[in-house]
Amino acid sequence: MVDQDQPVGRSDILTGASRTRIGSLKATTVGGNYIQNITITSTYRKSSKPSSNGKDAAGPDAERNDIVSWLKPPNFRTIQQLALAQRMRNTGNWFTECYEFHLFMEKSGRILWGTGMPGSGKTVLSSLSVDFLEKTHQGLPNIVVLFAFLRYSQPLSLRDVLAGLLSQLVMASENALSYMQPIYARETGKGAELSQDDMIVALKEIAKLLTKVFVAIDGLDEADDELKDGIVEVLPPLGFNVLITSRPLPLYRQQTPNALHVAIQARTEDIALFVSAQVNRSARLKTILKGHPELTEQLSLRIKQKSNGMFLVARLQMEAVLKCNSINSIFKALDNLPSGVNEMYWHTLQRINAQSEEDISVAHRVFTWLLHARHQLSPEEIQHAVAVSVDSLTFDSGDVIPIPLIVSLCGGLITVERTQSGDEHVQFIHYTAKEFLTDIKFPDISDPHTLLSVSCAIYLDSHPETFEPEQRSAMHNRALGAKTTPEVQAIRDSYPLAAYAIHHLGYHARTCQENGLVPSYIHSFLSKGDRRYSLCQSPINITGNGVSGLSFAAAYGLTEIIDSKALPLVVGVDGRTPFHIAAYYGRFDAYQALLASYGQELNVATTPGGDTVLHIATQRQDVEFVEQLLRTHNGLHDLNTKDSAGTTPLMLACKAGNWDLVKMFVSLGDKCDPDLLDFAGLNAFFYACSLEDPTMNADEITILLTSSFPDLVVDIHSWSGTSAFWNACKYGHEGTVSWFLNRDPTHASRTDGQERTGLMKLLAELSSLDTVPLARFRAVFELLLQHSSDSQAREAFLYSASLDTPYVWGTEAAPHRYFLERLFDRDPTVIDHCDSENRTALMLLAGTNDPRGAMEYLLSRSQVESVYLNAQDIKGRTALMHCFLKGNYDAIAYLIHHPAVDVMLKDRQGLSLLGYLFDCAVGGWEDWTGWARMVVEHVGWPKHAIRRAVLSALHSSRLDEVVHLLLHTPQVISAFRWDINDLEADTILLLVLAGPPRSPSLQIRKLVLHYCGLLNNRYSHDCFGSRVCPSRTCKMGA
Repeated sequence: MVDQDQPVGRSDILTGASRTRIGSLKATTVGGNYIQNITITSTYRKSSKPSSNGKDAAGPDAERNDIVSWLKPPNFRTIQQLALAQRMRNTGNWFTECYEFHLFMEKSGRILWGTGMPGSGKTVLSSLSVDFLEKTHQGLPNIVVLFAFLRYSQPLSLRDVLAGLLSQLVMASENALSYMQPIYARETGKGAELSQDDMIVALKEIAKLLTKVFVAIDGLDEADDELKDGIVEVLPPLGFNVLITSRPLPLYRQQTPNALHVAIQARTEDIALFVSAQVNRSARLKTILKGHPELTEQLSLRIKQKSNGMFLVARLQMEAVLKCNSINSIFKALDNLPSGVNEMYWHTLQRINAQSEEDISVAHRVFTWLLHARHQLSPEEIQHAVAVSVDSLTFDSGDVIPIPLIVSLCGGLITVERTQSGDEHVQFIHYTAKEFLTDIKFPDISDPHTLLSVSCAIYLDSHPETFEPEQRSAMHNRALGAKTTPEVQAIRDSYPLAAYAIHHLGYHARTCQENGLVPSYIHSFLSKGDRRYSLCQSPINITGNGVSGLSFAAAYGLTEIIDSKALPLVVGVDGRTPFHIAAYYGRFDAYQALLASYGQELNVATTPGGDTVLHIATQRQDVEFVEQLLRTHNGLHDLNTKDSAGTTPLMLACKAGNWDLVKMFVSLGDKCDPDLLDFAGLNAFFYACSLEDPTMNADEITILLTSSFPDLVVDIHSWSGTSAFWNACKYGHEGTVSWFLNRDPTHASRTDGQERTGLMKLLAELSSLDTVPLARFRAVFELLLQHSSDSQAREAFLYSASLDTPYVWGTEAAPHRYFLERLFDRDPTVIDHCDSENRTALMLLAGTNDPRGAMEYLLSRSQVESVYLNAQDIKGRTALMHCFLKGNYDAIAYLIHHPAVDVMLKDRQGLSLLGYLFDCAVGGWEDWTGWARMVVEHVGWPKHAIRRAVLSALHSSRLDEVVHLLLHTPQVISAFRWDINDLEADTILLLVLAGPPRSPSLQIRKLVLHYCGLLNNRYSHDCFGSRVCPSRTCKMGA
């Protein structure tokens, strides 16, 4: 409530409140003859966690950056700025000035759809719109402009797009920052990322705090269907003003029937500006058209007519006339140019093919690399790739062509762009250019993957130092996207194409084999006996040692090379053979070829970890490989062979929960021994019972094992005493638990080393999780409860109350409550049960984290509240005393204000709650002094009890602050007779002046002396200010 005595323009809200958190609040109060504007900024307490750079993060900007880093958004701002930089000055203004755009800006929730053909300038207009909206609403904090640029070359998920939008909101809006702060603290505390659904909720709630949110989405047609569906489904209902630019998408247009629509095409005035700028940039055209301004206008008009409103076509047309030598040749060239996009691409390709043979070769190889490379290529990678000669089988750095010349030789069909991370890459001028060239077969390139694989091999051969272990490992890490260290950057600068070659040579060679033939150069490349090759995307760590040529061929399934028998069979320094490598990579065809060409000598060998080929294939859960292995080479593989940990393939299959593999092994009958133990003393059945994931078919596997092997050993324990039965309970495997109990009902009553039954351990497991799929645990709980005695159920009830994190005792809506309700249903008197020390569940809860909700629930089930609340254990302690012992502040506040609690009770040593107050003081003084005052001010304390507690507290220096505070309370002041002739006063004076083994603080001594009238009134004023002093007039003077 606003204090009416406050001056106009100021309001104190929630004064005196504690443990309060407010994100941000703005309100207007109207009353009397004045209006107040109230603003409360965020009171959210920032984490004390240091920033990632090792420095303490301070201020909202640091926290903004932390939140944005956590969201992991794409960098759409870079794309927007690059697109805006491509805009010719003063072009595109028609879009932001059109009638539909103004309607779009006026009212919240409107959608404007700008559609145009490929190359019509949509991205530039979208970036221009973002810039226009930001400048128009600059300085208006409650209007925010967001944007996302979608590219076929950089696929994104809906979560990526939402993360980008949410991050922009956090950077632009205080309201968004305040909303996200507690979410960030909560989720990072759990080590979690923000889910897609939570992002949608956040965007929706933040939008309510803002006046208007503009969102520009460019290139929707370049996104996959899933992302298209997600954007159209998610954004409009949020109330955003959404601007979408794309090719015409009739299907999605139906989903936004109320959207405004604008057709996007290059306008005459924009074409004129574009042509004029191009003429001014070209010394050749400027010279030809000098003194003929009307010809420039004619050129603009002709290009406008031929381009059909597509800037991309206009750009390619200008590329075509830049090499003309006269006015006639310019207009003749324009007359011969087509007007459609594909027709223009075809004409550009013909112009490229009219160049010299060397220039044609460069362009064709660049196109081939861009079409078939496995990832985007940097300008340096392209330069070195086309400097490789597959004719002379050499690489010469002197043949490296400058990137501007490469772009020119490609007729303007490629461009260099900066990625979201800031790196440059070469790409086609438009995705339609890539689509067009995909179907083109270049006559000088017989097979694209032959070009790429041989180029990679030649490049590596030309740099033998790349095969050194240190260099190989560094480039391997670079290829996998490792952080760029100075060493890695130096290698990248020296050998730009090496990382790509190492990473993808095998893929391209495999594709060549699928297309008919592995190039002979790849044969010779892998035949260097003393050379070690890197395997990228490897399931094993072999980057430092590398592998032999034969192992490399096995990894990529190069059976043609294996069949040639030209490569030596070499065991790696890590003990792995080519047979193992084939299994690691799931290449059964390579495994077959190795057996046929090199025999069985090394087939049965094991790795240093004791793994056979069968172990490896089972670890990878490669069902097809294992099936083929057992079907065609059953006699070569012993199913009972153990690795270095004593694990058999059946154990591995059970650990993975792979039903198909287990069934396959079990079907072999006596050849598979399920009772074998690993070196931890556990068998396959134990591991099946220990599957955590409910989707891993645990029940099906255990039933298969027990039915296939009637004498299977199932009563097996780990070294820690955990049984297979308990793990089945712990992970909610109902079928397995039921099988155990039907076989032997005493399983339910057996205890572990800590005297815990299965029911107790299941409650402990549930209590350790705040969110669990409880449905599968309910059935197991019912089975255990059914087979447990009444005393065991009561013990389980008490045990659940003693757990550190009692989620089972949560709020009424918590699904965990089901388990307690079932215990109460079975025995309503379970609440009155006590442990061996006569402690009730209420007392045990005092030692848990945040027990207040649990206590409220427990008391709601009590028949006689007062009796239960005031019950005492064998030491005479009540539940409230236990709360003081544990320092559980919230529980103390709840119980001490409960009308049925008797605060006067004493324990067996005669200690009352006041005594516990001072004897059990723990935690921060800020909290404890508050509880101390609350206890002392409780109505009903006899004066002698207060005196005894205060005098006892004076013996502890750590309680000085509490005592000093209490000596100001009316209850303490009135409990003493402050007469120096009174025995009580003499006692306290002796304690203060003579002192026990320790002396109270000077403040306390002065305060006592003052109350006794032994200090003058000056101290009274210093101590109490203008308040009435509780002491009488000093009769002894100074």
